[in-house]
Amino acid sequence: MENKDNSNDDQLQKMNRTVAVILKTLMAFIGIAILSLGTTFLREGRVGLDPFTAMNTGLAS
Repeated sequence: MENKDNSNDDQLQKMNRTVAVILKTLMAFIGIAILSLGTTFLREGRVGLDPFTAMNTGLAS
């Protein structure tokens, strides 16, 4: 009986880790999208960009 409980606990822990990784990945993509949207607004508004973003957009072009 103890082995069955341990097996269920192990499966639950693996599932929790998988869900945590998926949530972290999703939050990272949302954060990148927000930063990209801000950069787009700044470029289109001709306000200017911070030096690092300006370098990255220049290299990408």
